[in-house]
Amino acid sequence: MRIRLDSAKSVLRVFEERIRNRHIAHLEKHLKYSYELLNRKKAFIKSVMIDPESYSLRLNIVGDGVVPATKLSAAERQLLAVAVLWSLSRMSSRKLPTIVDTPMGRLDSKNRRKVVENYFPVAGDQVILLSTDEEIVG
Repeated sequence: MRIRLDSAKSVLRVFEERIRNRHIAHLEKHLKYSYELLNRKKAFIKSVMIDPESYSLRLNIVGDGVVPATKLSAAERQLLAVAVLWSLSRMSSRKLPTIVDTPMGRLDSKNRRKVVENYFPVAGDQVILLSTDEEIVG
């Protein structure tokens, strides 16, 4: 009986790993797509990689190679955070309420426009933006 239990546990671990890897691969594609829609820089990233153990993000940046998300500029990290929210929301296929605090604080005017035009209209049925007066000028 012990052998069958160990075998079943082993099969379940393999199944869990395959499912996790499939979802991560799907999320990586969504993240790249979302990030490209938000970033004013064309062809900035080649791919997004998510570590299946730590879930840390790395980006393959054109001309710079693979870098951890922590090495991005403040504006690029902010865009990445919005892209993560957007990607998870789309992947869930549910209409989730969204609250974003200071969504454009570190963004320049071109990136702000991209976020306003591409993300906010489709972010969800209930979207709450907590912004400063400087963010919404213009």
